Amino acid sequence: MMKTFKLSRLGVFLWALVGAVMLTACGGSALKKPSLEVAEVRIADFDRDAVQLTVTLKVQNPNPIELSITDIQAKFFLANQEAGQIESAQAKYLLPASGSVMLPIKVNIPFKSLPDTLKKSTLALVSGGLPYKITGSITTFNGLLNVPFEKTGEIGKRR
Repeated sequence: MMKTFKLSRLGVFLWALVGAVMLTACGGSALKKPSLEVAEVRIADFDRDAVQLTVTLKVQNPNPIELSITDIQAKFFLANQEAGQIESAQAKYLLPASGSVMLPIKVNIPFKSLPDTLKKSTLALVSGGLPYKITGSITTFNGLLNVPFEKTGEIGKRR
């Protein structure tokens, strides 16, 4: 008679971790952090109440195995004032082995939440030329790798 074993989530995770460590040990290289850059910040839509931006992140996986991104957290600043939180379109993204993926994420900025100095700059926000900063991180490999990022730039003019 064969016995079956039931593994908890922690047990499955630990076995996966052991397998990943063995895989990287056999390959002679350690697991590397993905690289991340902000590829684009653009105005997706606006109305009298808010502006919605699309922030596109480019994430490169240097590893020979597929990784999953399990969390994206970031803050968006306009003219050195926090303006909103970045919201991921989905809960999980897959990074192909030795490949890259473009991740479009949304930032909704209600005009009423902007400080007075930025309310006066609303025209600059929708016409372009307003400085921004994004700070945040992505989490991958079941929470073991945290990849921070920061990007400054200027929201481009609409074409």
